[in-house]
Amino acid sequence: MAGAGGAEDVQRGLGRASSIEQVSPDHPDDARAQALAAALLPILRRAREAACAGPRPADGGAPWPVGAIHDAVQQPQGLAAAARRGAQGILPAVIALEELHGAITPWDGLLHRRCAQRLLAAAREEHSPSGAGGAARGSEGAGAPHRAGAPEVSVVRRSGWELIRTRSTVHVLGGTWLVRHELARRLDAVEHAAAAATAAPGCPRREGARRTALQLTLSRQDLRAWAHSSGDGNALHLRSGAAAQAGLAVGASAVIAHGLLIGALSLALVPRGGAAAPDDLLRFPAPVEVPRTGTAPLRLDPDGSCMNDENKLVLLRD
Repeated sequence: MAGAGGAEDVQRGLGRASSIEQVSPDHPDDARAQALAAALLPILRRAREAACAGPRPADGGAPWPVGAIHDAVQQPQGLAAAARRGAQGILPAVIALEELHGAITPWDGLLHRRCAQRLLAAAREEHSPSGAGGAARGSEGAGAPHRAGAPEVSVVRRSGWELIRTRSTVHVLGGTWLVRHELARRLDAVEHAAAAATAAPGCPRREGARRTALQLTLSRQDLRAWAHSSGDGNALHLRSGAAAQAGLAVGASAVIAHGLLIGALSLALVPRGGAAAPDDLLRFPAPVEVPRTGTAPLRLDPDGSCMNDENKLVLLRD
C-alpha cells in the first residue's frame, strides 16, 4: 500500500477538481478519492523523476507536452493535483465495479475489457447531514455511496468465452452516474493456456515512440496499493501465475495491472476535453504484465492512450 505520506501530499496539494467533478474538501466521498489518489502518487512521482533525469530535446524545448502532463512534471503541487484528478475521474467506475463483486462469482479470473461512464445529473446543492440524501448516506457510513437499484448483469457464452456486460447507477461525488462495465473470462482456460505461448499477438500496435509521450512504470507494490484502495482483489492482479492459469497469453508467473488503475493514470495526466462526449469510454485491448521484481514500462500519449514496452495498445480512450 502507499504510505501515509502519499495521502498527506494529496491532501495538501489540492483544492477543487478541475474537471466535471465539483467536490468540496469535506464531501463524504472525498476520503475514498484520497485513498485512490495516494495509490497513484508513487507512480506519478517516478514519472516526474524519469522526466527530470532524461535528456532534453535537441531544440531545447520542454521534453513533455504542455497542459496537465507538463504541470504534473513541473509544478510544485502538480503531482498531487494529477493524482486527485485521476482518482476522482475513475471513482464512479471503481464504485460500480466493487458493487459487482457480490453479483458475479467467481470474481477471480475476470478480465476487464472496457468501461464507460456517463454523468446523468450533477448535484444542485451540497450534501448535508439532514434531509433525505443526508439520511441515506448516514445509514451507510461516511464515504459509502448509495446506488439506485441493483446492477443489471447480462451473460453470453460463445467461442470459449463468458462475456459479462453490466449497467450500474451510482450516486457519488455529488452526482448520479451511469457506469457500464464489460468483463470476460475464458471457459477453455486450460486448453488456451497450453497454446498461449505460440499464439500470434492480436492487439493493435503503434510504431515509433513519440517525443511527447510520458514514460510510466508499474510495480507489484502499485498493484497491491490499488487493490487495497479500490477493493478489487482479483487474483489476476495479485497472485503470480493466476493470469496464465486463467488462459491469458502472458508469462507463466505473471500478474496483470488493473484496467482502472491504467485508466486513472490516463485521466490524471490527460484530463477530459470537456462535456462534448456523452460517455467517457476506456477500452483495454491487451493486458499489462508486471514482473515479480522491478517495474513494467508504459508510454502515455497526449491523447490519453497507453502502450506497453512492445508498443501494444493497452488503453484506448474514446
